[in-house]
Amino acid sequence: MPASVFSIGFGPRLCRFRGAPTEYRVIAKRTRAKDSLRTLLRCAGVVPPRQPALWSKKGLEWVRRLELPTASQRLRRDLLLEEIAALTNQVRRIEHELNLQAGRSPAVARLR
Repeated sequence: MPASVFSIGFGPRLCRFRGAPTEYRVIAKRTRAKDSLRTLLRCAGVVPPRQPALWSKKGLEWVRRLELPTASQRLRRDLLLEEIAALTNQVRRIEHELNLQAGRSPAVARLR
């Protein structure tokens, strides 16, 4: 379980890791970008295969190589793929930092 979801209460005081709200916002943006890409595929009449999973490396490569009917759809696909990749990297960086913070917290050490 990532450190960002820990909420540790000691009496009346509640301690939360500061990065959690940022992580949730970035994940929400990434979810919107993925939803937009699914909508783009649906509007183009494309049904993604079940294997590979759409959000796996192979699935994203399949989307990247997909020939879409119009230039605007291809541009939108490329921009969404770039946005998803950038947001995924941001989530990884945030989670890494949160795990470092959690490793220094005695409260989290007691939970583990």
